[in-house]
Amino acid sequence: MSFDSLPVPTGAYWALGLAASVTLLAAGRSLFSRRARSLRERVTRPDGAPPPDALDRALERVADGGDRRRAARRGGPPTPVLVTRNRDVPAGDGVVVDRSSGGLCLAADRPYLEGAALFVRPERTTDGFPWIEVVVRHCRGCRDYYLIGVEFFIRPDHDVLAEFG
Repeated sequence: MSFDSLPVPTGAYWALGLAASVTLLAAGRSLFSRRARSLRERVTRPDGAPPPDALDRALERVADGGDRRRAARRGGPPTPVLVTRNRDVPAGDGVVVDRSSGGLCLAADRPYLEGAALFVRPERTTDGFPWIEVVVRHCRGCRDYYLIGVEFFIRPDHDVLAEFG
């Protein structure tokens, strides 16, 4: 039996094909048109807090070594920062997810080598705000970004630290 012998009007085939095409087009757009999420959106929850599971895993310490920090860690809001290896080159995006008086834990889209010197500054600040030199102490992958522990080369004043959240 062929389709030609079915008692269906010819226009119905066109209507069925059109309906299937529209359905596939709509499904494809919903699957593939998701906008790229920014680093800050990937690092934080909708309420603005860091995701506890990723942050806790990233900040875990080896059981026998404990917390190696000399300064107490403190939380705070995720703070957008600019990160660069050279102050004269355009900076990349980062987010401060943890901080202490001795350094920061940054989330970034790219890894940095341990021991590398970087410069950071808050994204939303005055033009006169200084670039703060830091040294990478560790870098590890976490989901689709990297968590980078940095130590201040020279500890900044309290006012400068406050700008990092």
